[in-house]
Amino acid sequence: MALGIRRGTLLAIVMLAISGSSKPGFSQEKTDAQAPFVAEIAFQYAAVNRSGAAKVLDQALSLTEGMQNDCYKAAPLMRVANGYILAGQSEKGQQLLTRAFQIAHAQTIANCALSATSPEESLLNRAVDYAEAGYYDFALQITQRGDNWFTPIAMVRIAKSYKDDQKPDRAKQIIDKALTVAQRNPDLRSRRQTLMAIAFALQSTGQSEFLSSATKQVLDSIRTNPKTQSEDTAWNVTQTLQITDLLIVNGQKPQAIALFNQVLPEIRALRSTQFPAEKVYLLSQAAIQYAAVGQASQAKAILATAQSTAQALKPSPFLNNAFAQVASDMSKTDSFRPPVSWQIELKRGLIVSKSFKRSRCTTLSLGMSIRQ
Repeated sequence: MALGIRRGTLLAIVMLAISGSSKPGFSQEKTDAQAPFVAEIAFQYAAVNRSGAAKVLDQALSLTEGMQNDCYKAAPLMRVANGYILAGQSEKGQQLLTRAFQIAHAQTIANCALSATSPEESLLNRAVDYAEAGYYDFALQITQRGDNWFTPIAMVRIAKSYKDDQKPDRAKQIIDKALTVAQRNPDLRSRRQTLMAIAFALQSTGQSEFLSSATKQVLDSIRTNPKTQSEDTAWNVTQTLQITDLLIVNGQKPQAIALFNQVLPEIRALRSTQFPAEKVYLLSQAAIQYAAVGQASQAKAILATAQSTAQALKPSPFLNNAFAQVASDMSKTDSFRPPVSWQIELKRGLIVSKSFKRSRCTTLSLGMSIRQ
């Protein structure tokens, strides 16, 4: 009885929406806004009434095809396509899926989106939605068709649904596949950034038990990357410190300390004419992390090095921005506070990080003293 009521309600909603869009004077703008809603209702109707969904899907398809703005057409078209697959019209559904991905790819290249999410990323977000709803086949099919940097991240989020569904082995398979997809990128920087994004996604989705595979691949990339110039070393160190931060959060302090000890000599030896304040920033980051693992004396020593390094630099806007970022990071560390005597001073006053202004203005006790 309840299922029958739901079918009737969904059908009434979709027919009302379609009839409204066909009335004289209904603008193209309203059609574009209505189509995604109708596509969603049509898919939901196909899920509960597969044998009787064809007519509803045909009308939803007509409305979707009538969208004038192709930038937003791919997602509702994919929804309708999967509705046809549910209704037993697999061939038609697959054809529409192919078209949806073609539209998304073309519009992504055209950079049509007004938001930070491209049409291709929008389809991958729908893959996550499918997984959360239990439509794993639809979710994985999207990731297999997609060719976007965001694909491995979507796969990690899909793996979370498998884990929540008490299928940890399948979750691990998806994560391993995500890492394989990321490694296919021929560009070193893009490849490593995607691997780092996978690691952060694993942490944020509560899948830290799978984190070691991602962090190992990042560290392997760092070790094999030729350090042809100072900027390469700084990039390697920055990402190593990001890995150590993940290790600390997950209670792996000995591994984090071992990595600290490896990169600290590289930071101390760093020379950069393009970004002169980078060494100060990296030293401060290392000090924060040493403090986080309970090594306050080492943190103080590193801050002293940062202090002397900063004193040798000429004041500049870049230098000020680096100190502001350090201030923000230090404010988040409760386990260590440097002596009050160590303070950043500038010729015209104290540096205040812009990110602090929304909550409070803060005197920056950072472990460094800068005078002209």
